[in-house]
Amino acid sequence: MMALRSLPAIMADSTDQTAHVIFMMLAIGIVASGLLARRLPLMRLLAWACTWALLLLGVFFVFRALEPQITKWQQSRRGGAVTGTPIPAAMTSLPSTEATGGLVRIPMSNDGHYWVEAVVNGQNIRFLIDSGASTTAISQQTASALPLSPDPLGGMVMVQTANGPISAQRAILPAMEIGSIHAIDLPVIVSPAFGTVNVLGMNFLGKLKSWRVEDGTMILEAG
Repeated sequence: MMALRSLPAIMADSTDQTAHVIFMMLAIGIVASGLLARRLPLMRLLAWACTWALLLLGVFFVFRALEPQITKWQQSRRGGAVTGTPIPAAMTSLPSTEATGGLVRIPMSNDGHYWVEAVVNGQNIRFLIDSGASTTAISQQTASALPLSPDPLGGMVMVQTANGPISAQRAILPAMEIGSIHAIDLPVIVSPAFGTVNVLGMNFLGKLKSWRVEDGTMILEAG
């Protein structure tokens, strides 16, 4: 469980942070070389340098402010879809889970978490619902049992957790059902470091019409 509890600390890829630093260094280098080539007086050179530095910083912070919206837009284009379909209550994935239309109600477990059983490739797979995890995480054991093939275009990704960085493989979950909610082409990450626990993260929850907790029950509602 300790490995699982570290998953809410999943952050953006370290490669993204490196790209930001490289971009800033290149931009500053280009501006600096241009100013030096003009052979301006020292004071004027400093004034130009300060102006360009402020401009670059402004562009950088505007980009960082817009980055969540850009990421959300990219996920909406590439991250599959989540829909709801009416099904009989007898077809719910857990006896304690209620599913009507595109609405699924999940009671809190004795451990204080919300667990749900999803149907993937005809198999019942147990997930911990975790709004602190940015990406849905699949254990290596589950990926092998499904089976789930790595995304040939995704490659490996470094994930930062409370226990330090770990390496994970990107993959795509073709289809998943949670009661009356259906997810298609859901991006996931797979690693032996996740132990035996699968985590349903924000890239799934964010595609729902809404998700909330009322009186100890988590309510998932598809659009």
